[in-house]
Amino acid sequence: MIIRIKLHTVISLTFSIITLLAFLLSSLLFKEQIILYLGLPFALSTFVFSYALLYSNDKEFSFRIAHAQIPDIILGALIILSVLAVLLVPAYNGSMLEWMKISPLNWLRYLSSLLLTSFLPGYSLLKILDRKHVLDTGIVIVLSCLVSFFITFLAGFSILVSANSLDSLGLPIIIMTNIFLIIIYYLTNREKTRNHLLTVNWIELGLILSILTVITVGSVITTVSNLPLTCGDMQNHYGTALNFLKRFPVYGGKMVTYSGGYLFAIYLDVVFILSGIPLALAEQCLYIFSFLPILAFYSSIKAWFNEGKDKRLPLVATVLSILLGFGGLYALYLKFTDPAYTDIIQLLSTATSKTYDIYMRILYLPDIAAPLWNIGLPVFFTLLYFLKKNSSNLIRATIIPVLVALGYMGHPSEAIIFIIIAFIYALSFRKNDDAKIGSYTVLGLGVVALMNLAAPVQVFVSSGVGMGFSLPFVISLILAVAASVAELVKAKRAFLFLMNIRTSFSEKLGKSWRYGKWVLIYIYVFFFIVWLTIEKDFNLWTWGGYSFTPFFVFPLRFGVVGLLAIISIFIYFSEIIRDRRLFFFLSLIPVGFALEQLANYY
Repeated sequence: MIIRIKLHTVISLTFSIITLLAFLLSSLLFKEQIILYLGLPFALSTFVFSYALLYSNDKEFSFRIAHAQIPDIILGALIILSVLAVLLVPAYNGSMLEWMKISPLNWLRYLSSLLLTSFLPGYSLLKILDRKHVLDTGIVIVLSCLVSFFITFLAGFSILVSANSLDSLGLPIIIMTNIFLIIIYYLTNREKTRNHLLTVNWIELGLILSILTVITVGSVITTVSNLPLTCGDMQNHYGTALNFLKRFPVYGGKMVTYSGGYLFAIYLDVVFILSGIPLALAEQCLYIFSFLPILAFYSSIKAWFNEGKDKRLPLVATVLSILLGFGGLYALYLKFTDPAYTDIIQLLSTATSKTYDIYMRILYLPDIAAPLWNIGLPVFFTLLYFLKKNSSNLIRATIIPVLVALGYMGHPSEAIIFIIIAFIYALSFRKNDDAKIGSYTVLGLGVVALMNLAAPVQVFVSSGVGMGFSLPFVISLILAVAASVAELVKAKRAFLFLMNIRTSFSEKLGKSWRYGKWVLIYIYVFFFIVWLTIEKDFNLWTWGGYSFTPFFVFPLRFGVVGLLAIISIFIYFSEIIRDRRLFFFLSLIPVGFALEQLANYY
């Protein structure tokens, strides 16, 4: 018997082994076995990624579900079992420090509580709205969680507004909400075809699952290492949530919140009430949602680039997006040049303070369970998905306002940035047949305003000074209205002057690029030189830490990905500006840089 192994398989396996050896050597060098554990799923990702790039035959396999009612039966059974688990399994009354004594049944109840508060309500609603299966599977998973977060918050918010306590009504309201949604789903989906066709690209699925495995392993290690509750923001959110269990914590005309909002706190309270385990552990285990940002990112990029030769671009972008900057190389440099660094924590802390990387890396891979990762980034990427994806008016009119309200009330920065991006896109890059979302964005901000008025103290719309409005909210509303008007006008009459300006600008940009590309290289090298000049005395914490990002750290923070971007722009700039999508994302680079530098001072 002759075994034939194709060349792309051998090359992929070689890259995978090299990756595993690199993690093994790092594990031995830093005397940390955890590094090797992370290397195992990362090596698998390397294999699948290399295979996806080298294998030219992107076969998709289709199979039919003989009975379309099977998923409905599973969904109904899952809701019933989750409700029974929450109702019948008694809560664990032991100490949070003795988490090893928590029984499997209690963990089952906790998992059921997460399903009832963080997945099933949103999934049922999506299935009611998306009867033609327009939305991609990845975005359905993300949306199910995000919409469930909002539904859970809305239920808790309604209880508090009605002057009742969450611990008295939270459980029955959530159960009734899930039962109501599943009944509506069954009533609206009674007529179905006998079978359902599913199409799967095994390479694509394998790569995404391997990346998610890397994140899951990292999240599990982080969760267990920091039990019962990670210090810092998670402790602050925990304390804030406890304040909302009985009522809105209003004292002296002001509401006691952390980071200016209460959506995440109320959501946490409802999870606490249903969980049946110590509250700190219930929050700590929200690391389970660490996959949301990367899955939302992949789904978003896939919506923008999923035609012909672009099909592999989402996979490449997703893999590159999980890489660190050059902070790791600097850490190795310190390790080899200074024998005093025997403790890896001290080493990584020093490397972070010098490079704005590692701990201060691009906020994409979660290191805590907090609104930024559970809400902010997933909402941003999902809205970016809807900016390009054509779906029914019913889906957009329902989901986009929910996402905008969830994002603005959960972690407003990403929602505001998206509104700025949507305005730029509507004004300069939007095609006439692209989906309109401006009016739905305005509607989402309207939801924020209404809920803000219903609360005993104005938090999101008011500036907190007299009767004035919040400047971020006003700017967001103005830009959202402007984007809506631009979409409406462009649908009826093209902005010829804008088209002429863009065409003229593109032509001049292309002609001047013979000199501009060297300016780009100069700026990139200049940033490095500035950092090298002040490296010995530079410390990010003395410069402001999280609230200040010096201009010269970007090459270090973006690392290999940034270097590849610079090279690609240098070589393929003319092709990039001819592609409306690539030109749009390219234009966001200076916009993002300007916004971050502006945020240093305001």
